[in-house]
Amino acid sequence: GRTTKYILRKALGPVLPNPILHRSKAGFPVPIDRWFRAPYRGLAHEYLLSDRSLQRGLFEPEALRHLVADHETGRADHGQRIWSLVNLELWQRLFIDGEAVAEAPGPGSVPAAAS
Repeated sequence: GRTTKYILRKALGPVLPNPILHRSKAGFPVPIDRWFRAPYRGLAHEYLLSDRSLQRGLFEPEALRHLVADHETGRADHGQRIWSLVNLELWQRLFIDGEAVAEAPGPGSVPAAAS
């Protein structure tokens, strides 16, 4: 029917309390907003503010700089927007530019941006 995870719920029914068995689905929260302010700050700069990214001409460079700066200073939470834009640029590098996955800068290879 419409009961999700029916077999799992039936099997664990005798073991788990009702509130756990019948609670709504919950997402897995990821602290993207904090990541782009500290440990992965360099990724936002590499994938959004580098010459390579800006030369695509998809977005106004000043708007991207403002978005990243507002996020880093805490004036606004643009973590989800930055995450989406980083993924768009990564996709372009892999599928449009033909860059190998191994060539793409990762968290450990991109230094944090200077303040």
